[in-house]
Amino acid sequence: MDRKAINGLVVLVGVGFGLALSIGPWRTFAEQRSRTERLVQERKRSEAARSEVVRKEARYSTPVGKEANARDYGWKMAGEELADKASK
Repeated sequence: MDRKAINGLVVLVGVGFGLALSIGPWRTFAEQRSRTERLVQERKRSEAARSEVVRKEARYSTPVGKEANARDYGWKMAGEELADKASK
């Protein structure tokens, strides 16, 4: 073999070896990326649920909200008749 062929073979072996060694870091990168995306989605769902709880808490902490909540459950004030029964 001449010198060019040996150099070419060494370069090809080096490139192949480098590619083989780089598979691990790329696989790790892909796993970390998918984990990060999953955690971001989980955080967004958690924040949405928390904001809903804060919104409901703010609504139910006011007198108007408490009354609306009671009426949602069908409760009424003393001496008050529900609209359905009053119209009959």
